[in-house]
Amino acid sequence: MIYRVGSRVLHIPQHSDRLAVGTTVAWRDVAETCRCLHAVSRCVCEKPGIIADGIAGCGFWGAVFLEVWPDVSLHLNETEVACQPLLKQHFPYHTISNFDLHEWNPPHSDIGLLEFPKFTLKLVPQWVDVLAKWSAKCRRLILADGACFGFKFGNLRSYGAACEEAYYRLLSKALRQITRKHLTVVSKFTNAAIVLLEDTRRPMQFVAPSTSLVLVKDGRWHLGHTSKGAYKKEGLWTGTGPE
Repeated sequence: MIYRVGSRVLHIPQHSDRLAVGTTVAWRDVAETCRCLHAVSRCVCEKPGIIADGIAGCGFWGAVFLEVWPDVSLHLNETEVACQPLLKQHFPYHTISNFDLHEWNPPHSDIGLLEFPKFTLKLVPQWVDVLAKWSAKCRRLILADGACFGFKFGNLRSYGAACEEAYYRLLSKALRQITRKHLTVVSKFTNAAIVLLEDTRRPMQFVAPSTSLVLVKDGRWHLGHTSKGAYKKEGLWTGTGPE
């Protein structure tokens, strides 16, 4: 299959379940997560020199980073064997590795990205060792959180949160105890959210997934569905980030 993320073209085969190699969700969710990552990245105030992605998959997130910062140096880590040649093919001038997250001492970076297989406030204890190591090595940390998939089923009560914003404040408090960083930016769609952790204490803001990022699969454009209007309707629009 041929994918386009921004100006970069990725040739990625599919498994028998029709999911792209290195992914566990359908293209729609991959594309929406790319839009969230693009929006959050554009809220970073300082241009990074090095970005480390601990679970790089087949390179979708790396392509998003290069769209925002074309001359950034990427360190893409992925243990799935099938992803290694794809990452080397699509990112020939960047560092590719295959370390186990729990055993790896990551490099120093301006931004670290971790998209764990499963991650929510309840699952934070499973990743304490990784979060602590990474937060000590990066100035900013970006995480993918999947709790909002259950928001529509009423699971906010299980977190002791009265609203979605309250959930992310609880997440920020829990992560601050491990990372010493504050959750400052959230961009979410129906099934997942991308959150940014920084040393600064600036107020948390919610930004809608970017609509300016080109996303194409085999010639079919993904236009996206989440707008700033939808965020305002939910009472979550608090930022001036990309729409």
